[in-house]
Amino acid sequence: RADAPLLLAAVGVVFALRLRAASPADALRQLLRLGGVVLAAYLLVMLPWFWRNVRVAGAPIPPGGSKTIWLQGYNDIFAPGKELSWRTYRAWGWGPILRSKGWAAWLNLQTLIAVQGLIVAFPLAVVGGWRWRRHPLFQLAGGYTLLLWLAMTLVFTFPGPRGALFHSGGAILPFLFTAAAAGLDVAVEWAARRRRTWRARTAQSVFRGGLVVFALFISLFVMTVRGAKGGARAEAAYPQIAHRLAGEGATVMLGNPPAYLYYGGERAIPLPDAPLETALQIADRYDAAYLALDADAPSPLRPYFTGAATHPRLKRVAAFGGVVLYRIEHQTSNVLRGS
Repeated sequence: RADAPLLLAAVGVVFALRLRAASPADALRQLLRLGGVVLAAYLLVMLPWFWRNVRVAGAPIPPGGSKTIWLQGYNDIFAPGKELSWRTYRAWGWGPILRSKGWAAWLNLQTLIAVQGLIVAFPLAVVGGWRWRRHPLFQLAGGYTLLLWLAMTLVFTFPGPRGALFHSGGAILPFLFTAAAAGLDVAVEWAARRRRTWRARTAQSVFRGGLVVFALFISLFVMTVRGAKGGARAEAAYPQIAHRLAGEGATVMLGNPPAYLYYGGERAIPLPDAPLETALQIADRYDAAYLALDADAPSPLRPYFTGAATHPRLKRVAAFGGVVLYRIEHQTSNVLRGS
């Protein structure tokens, strides 16, 4: 992940806090020793992946990830040929740039509180984290959380709210829920001192169980709500499409290639956020034989999902739930093939 170095940065911050009282010579020795251990552990895990990247992409860290810094919207990731650079980002204007940072800051905060922290666990984790604020592991987790939120707001502004913060935040969950359990005990003890009828130990056991039940309820609720959305309905049609095309070895251009492969599909490439002619050029280049569109298709392609537009190279095959499947009639020449 492009944000993975934040973990190393957080470790560096913790080292600095631990060594601030040491003499310069002792601090240097400890920094070399502890830094060497961290670096060795990091390389032990990452070197095989770096070697794989060199063989596949020609570089240990493919450069494409850094271009997401200059996105002006999430769909720019899927806009072929669009320049992503500081020049185009600056030309966007400071007004849109600052509004996008504010939008990301608010959504990322919601992710930390409501998704990672399950609403009620987050404030408890703050209380528990404050109690254990001098513990190096919780200093590490807190520093990483702050750096991650800042990076997903100020740097990776559009990927952050669209899932990057959620996935990278998995590293903080063990610390968050451990701190939430401690914060729950602190809160119950505080309440028990003010309510003579409360027995702190009994109340702690009851509220711990309630917190687990609430977490399960929230998880089931989110899964149910997501299942009612159009994207989930589209994915529900993927097994039918995979069954229909089984044995053809055909490549399908559609909204969620990983989900299609998971449900039994053979080959898939993503839809571009581009006009149909560009999508057809990409289909020719990668030998995509089918185009599957749903309600969440990029706006230039949506008229072909609704039936408001047609094209001589698109032959409607069938509709599967919320997905319309087209066969792509190929032509022998196109501007992208071989480029």
